[in-house]
Amino acid sequence: MLFRSFIDTDVLRGLYTKTQLEELAAKVSTKRLGTAEDIASLVVWLASPENGYVTAQHIFADGGYGRVR
Repeated sequence: MLFRSFIDTDVLRGLYTKTQLEELAAKVSTKRLGTAEDIASLVVWLASPENGYVTAQHIFADGGYGRVR
């Protein structure tokens, strides 16, 4: 199962002001919002032959947000 945090999308930008997005990003360990590419590359790797051993895991793709809240 893949859990993700705030991903910089048109929908998110429609829900929050620029200042609010900057405040959210400041709370993330990586100091930025995630991107669709961040999530897509993880999903591609999980589904690829390169990942032959990771199964039945909860994976948090949140830039460390879950650890600092």
